[in-house]
Amino acid sequence: GEAAAAGGGDRVRYETMWRMKVHDGWVNSVRHVGELDSVASGGGDGLACITDLERKGYPLADPTRRYDGHEGKSVNAVSWTARYKKLVSCGEDKLINLWNPLSAKPQQIFVGHEEPIVKCLVLDDVHQIVTLDVGKRVHVWDLRSARCVQVIHDKESYHPTNMLGALGYDVKRNRLVTGAPAPKCYALVKRLAETHAGHKRRCVAALWNRRFYQVVSCDEAGGVRVWDVFTGNISFRFEGAEGTRRPDDDERLTDTYRPMVADRAVDEGDDEDMAPHRRNRLTCACFDHAQRRLMTGSSDGNVRLWNFANGVMLKEMTTPTIDDVTGLVHAVNESGDSKRVVSSGWNGLVTVWEDLGGISSKQEPRRQMRGHESDVVCVAEHHPGTVASGDFDGVVIVWNVDNGGKRHKLIPPPPSEADANESSLPVSRAAECVHFIEGGGPPRTSMNALSEFKLDPVVLCVAHADGRVRMWNAIPSSGALLCDFHAGHGQGESVLCVATDPRATRMVTADSAGRCRLWDVAGLVRRIHSRSAAAGEDEPSFGRSDVELLGYWQGHPSGEGGKAG
Repeated sequence: GEAAAAGGGDRVRYETMWRMKVHDGWVNSVRHVGELDSVASGGGDGLACITDLERKGYPLADPTRRYDGHEGKSVNAVSWTARYKKLVSCGEDKLINLWNPLSAKPQQIFVGHEEPIVKCLVLDDVHQIVTLDVGKRVHVWDLRSARCVQVIHDKESYHPTNMLGALGYDVKRNRLVTGAPAPKCYALVKRLAETHAGHKRRCVAALWNRRFYQVVSCDEAGGVRVWDVFTGNISFRFEGAEGTRRPDDDERLTDTYRPMVADRAVDEGDDEDMAPHRRNRLTCACFDHAQRRLMTGSSDGNVRLWNFANGVMLKEMTTPTIDDVTGLVHAVNESGDSKRVVSSGWNGLVTVWEDLGGISSKQEPRRQMRGHESDVVCVAEHHPGTVASGDFDGVVIVWNVDNGGKRHKLIPPPPSEADANESSLPVSRAAECVHFIEGGGPPRTSMNALSEFKLDPVVLCVAHADGRVRMWNAIPSSGALLCDFHAGHGQGESVLCVATDPRATRMVTADSAGRCRLWDVAGLVRRIHSRSAAAGEDEPSFGRSDVELLGYWQGHPSGEGGKAG
């Protein structure tokens, strides 16, 4: 060996210890996995394989485990993460698959490359996977959050083939190295996470998740924060939920790589691949019926479904027009086999999409329900199969989601002479929030038992911009105004939010000045449910004397925030 290295005549001899046919095509990548005493390989047949070296001599047992997850397309690179005990494979299908060696399906799939992947590198010390595609883009993936944290695009042109042929890591100097005609280094820049917790822009939604005991908040810039209610700390966060999120669009709270110039890391600023200009605003959010997915609406008229545990977008639901989405609900029918996403918007329509489950790129609406004559500003759902929407004129329509039919059109009574004389300025009567009051009456078993509904009306509570709260008999058929009172908020302040507890004993109203009021509505709800079935629309409605104010407080310095759920 030394003679050969010195230019001598002796040749180095290589001895074949064993040979085995594992792939039906070219073998593109091999890696020794010392922990398993195995060899990992990727081939042109679309398979990633792990061959056990201890069992290779046993004729009755196949020593190779084969992993088919690339749709028959060539696997160009394989690697192994010792820290997470997973096989990594990637190739012509532009996907990065992470496999448990004992599983037949990938545990995780990273999506983000736009061109075939040719190289893969695992950096266990910094919890990262680095991949290189034929377009000279290097993606850096964080294994802890399962998302892309950086994209490096080498824009230099190379001859004769405009490609990067190698990818490596200098452990001693903490540098990422790519190879073309000459090596190019990128220094690992340590970056500490920001210590401040919260949002940088106006918060538009704060949602309580009863399944995971977490609060999820969203701001208009697309920032999503998942909070631990027991510690007050952020459990997870991601950006771009307003519609511009891409795998490389992130807060970059993890370590990043910078190109080396004269042995110094240079900050090139915002690369065009790193931080695209955000044109959309996140306008509203809610959970699905199972409390497992986050749904967000944006100013581009589209709705997006997210796994809020890792920031992965599961689905995008589109509309033909570009108008703000003002409200979102997830509607489920009585049998639970049909699920729909329903939104309200500035286009004056109530839009319905089928929630087919799974992951898809884009989905067109199933139905757009017309009936409002102005912008629709809020929507609420009553299980099963009923939604209510309120518009800028104060009109509320109760819909049957299954067929798109109208159950009721609820028009608020005209203002009294006393209210009209208080101010010479016109007062907006917009329906700012609609809310179905659950509980407070005998249990129901079926939507078809109409006799039960005559004794047990479904109460729809509406908060209006004129400061009044109105309650309607939304189901079954009367559509009668049950209660109408001024909530006592400041002169000219709109009541933006209304919510009740599960037993329908307490109600909270909040106004545009940030003030909250707590009401006792237990007696009112009991009287509504005890009202005889013969009482029609001529029956006088309940008023301010039927509810009791328990307290009030300044919840926020101003009322410019969003809505809670």
